[in-house]
Amino acid sequence: MELIAFSYYHAQNEEYVALAPDIEFCIAYGESEQEALEALMDIVEVTLEDAPLPKNFYTAQHYSQKVLLELEIPQDATLHTLEITEDGDLSYEVTRKE
Repeated sequence: MELIAFSYYHAQNEEYVALAPDIEFCIAYGESEQEALEALMDIVEVTLEDAPLPKNFYTAQHYSQKVLLELEIPQDATLHTLEITEDGDLSYEVTRKE
């Protein structure tokens, strides 16, 4: 299953932000974009262990400029696709799809 994520630099806080808007409270911060994305993948894994996996996630096409504005995600945020695979009962592995 694929999950859309975004990353961007938050100039005011001087840190990178990575978030997966389809999963509530899945947001991470880091000194680099890579650090923020790795932390986000860990958070997604832990979150999915505590909650049922949603049947469908939104595709990249869903995230129009209007939707990004509503979610307060900068228009210049980088879009990422995360691949979620089941490792067993309530165990998931999240990787960044290139």
